[in-house]
Amino acid sequence: MKQFLITAMYDYPEINRSVQVDAVSPHQAILRAVLNQKLAVAYARDQHGNLQPLFWQPDMAGQTRWPRFEKYNRLTWKNTRHQGQLRFEVETIK
Repeated sequence: MKQFLITAMYDYPEINRSVQVDAVSPHQAILRAVLNQKLAVAYARDQHGNLQPLFWQPDMAGQTRWPRFEKYNRLTWKNTRHQGQLRFEVETIK
């Protein structure tokens, strides 16, 4: 296994967050980070107006249950309640 540093670039708020993940490939690394809830897929305001991270839930992508890769640096998902994208960069550490 290799170690990867995944940096997520959120549109709102305009922040970057990074996590380190062990995986076989860059695609597997981003999926592990998102599906194991090490990395939020988005941020949204709760009922009190506080900004909270949204972690991946299988119902976010509808029937597929999985986020979809677009190009090389983007995860997308869409169903009736959730639509979004997460831009990211993956660097190999070891």
